[in-house]
Amino acid sequence: MSDRGDISPDGKFVIIRGLFNASMWVRPKGKELWRAFRTKHFRLELMQEPQGEGICFDADGRGYFTIGEMQHPPIYYFAGSIVSKKRDS
Repeated sequence: MSDRGDISPDGKFVIIRGLFNASMWVRPKGKELWRAFRTKHFRLELMQEPQGEGICFDADGRGYFTIGEMQHPPIYYFAGSIVSKKRDS
């Protein structure tokens, strides 16, 4: 089940998160957003978070943030992730 998602600032990538997993899809250039989900997805790294729900790209789309749902939760940042590798390929 998916809880949250985001689109990279340039519209090239889509990330979707469930409670225990997250994946990224590459959006075909010039195509509708839904077409991204017809391509292969890539698993994203996550920390173990209580009720992990939040996910979003950073400002330049090279990494992503995650957050769980609890009082004063930590915010995790994943730089140099598969997002950067796919962006540079």
